[in-house]
Amino acid sequence: MFIGIDGGGTKTKGILIDERDTIIAHASAGPSALRSTPKEVWVTSLSQVIQSLLSQASSPIKAIFIGCGDVSSTDDQTLVRSALLERNPELKTIPLRIDNDVINAHASSFLGEEGMVLIAGTGSVVFGIDADRKTHRVGGYSFTEDDEGSAFHLGRLALKHLGKVFDKRAEPGLLSDQAFQHFKIESFADMVALYERHHTDRHAVARLAPWVTQAAAQGDVDAIGLIETATDSVLDMIKTVVKQLNFTHKRIAFIGSLAQSPTPYRDQLIRKI
Repeated sequence: MFIGIDGGGTKTKGILIDERDTIIAHASAGPSALRSTPKEVWVTSLSQVIQSLLSQASSPIKAIFIGCGDVSSTDDQTLVRSALLERNPELKTIPLRIDNDVINAHASSFLGEEGMVLIAGTGSVVFGIDADRKTHRVGGYSFTEDDEGSAFHLGRLALKHLGKVFDKRAEPGLLSDQAFQHFKIESFADMVALYERHHTDRHAVARLAPWVTQAAAQGDVDAIGLIETATDSVLDMIKTVVKQLNFTHKRIAFIGSLAQSPTPYRDQLIRKI
């Protein structure tokens, strides 16, 4: 039997499968992305999922794969491995591989065959594997880099647009009217407070993205323009992966709420691709 785990910033999910790839059991727990989750939390989340699946296994576990958000180096892999073995000593006899969750996204989309995955949710990344098993990754460094084309990026663009509307560099529209009303923006001090509240809150900024897509769906020119900027960034990421790899067939899978939701963002991106 085998265990596969996907760890993200919101929750951790795992499955137990047999040699025929039949799913025997599911398990879930809290978040386990390394940099956005305290160590005690992600160790507990991963351990809870592992222990739940181990308890449901009817034969020995031959291997465990863990794909976690924010695992980006051998140091990260060593950190996760050491923490898990300390908490779960029985894992010392089981082959354990730890990597980034883009591996999970690609495997779930293409089952080992060539292709690209675009992950566009709170963050963004494009990852590809070609027929020669060569890989290339673009983006996904950190929200401080803007995570271009993500919900965070779209939210950041919206915040910048609101400032321009407030000081008359841009004309008001549906998006700005709704935002000013919701956030009760009436003065310069209100705008400063809005920026200060959102400055380091990745998820608060990302939650502004649906405002943009909804306003665009209602024909707001400014919202449509922000989506143009975000999808142009994603298209550049995709083009780069295509140039760096040797695809026999160019295929791309969309992962994440922003990429998968039926909104003007997704429609615009598909047209550009």
